[in-house]
Amino acid sequence: KALVIPMFDRDGNIVKYTSSRFLITEDEKHKQMLKKQILSHKTAGFSQYKKCQEEIQVALEMQEIDFKEDFVKIETTLHDVNQERKDLKRKLQGREKKIFELEDEVKRQMQRYESMQSQMHKKAQDEYSKNQDSNKNYDHLVIAKNKLEEDVNAGQYTIRKMQERIDEYIKRIDDLNDVIKSNGL
Repeated sequence: KALVIPMFDRDGNIVKYTSSRFLITEDEKHKQMLKKQILSHKTAGFSQYKKCQEEIQVALEMQEIDFKEDFVKIETTLHDVNQERKDLKRKLQGREKKIFELEDEVKRQMQRYESMQSQMHKKAQDEYSKNQDSNKNYDHLVIAKNKLEEDVNAGQYTIRKMQERIDEYIKRIDDLNDVIKSNGL
């Protein structure tokens, strides 16, 4: 598309002409490319967010299964050790050494149990932090997508305004051509 604009002096006489040209097909290609990029960024961000959420969920479930098995083993061990300690105390009052060893084992198992509990709590906090980071990344992607959409909308608005101006200038040129033809110039 081309646009020719006359330049007038103070008296209204045409002094010179200014023109501008551009290919509409390239503009359309550019708009389509921007739309595809926005859609691609939006889809990639959402896919990444969903993948992170799924990985976190799987990791938490696996940890929960492992910790439950370990807790059952520890609780069973604690129960067995405690029961054996009680039986020995009742039956063997003179064997205090064995009782102290079993009590030490109970203490170690309790410490292990508490340590595992602490580890599980820490891992849960770490997973929660990772999830928060994923949410922040997703929020940043949403902001970037919104910015791109604003830029596209602003570009489209500018193109529409320029097209309106071009159409006005073309109409003025046609009117001037009609005047020139009617005056026999």
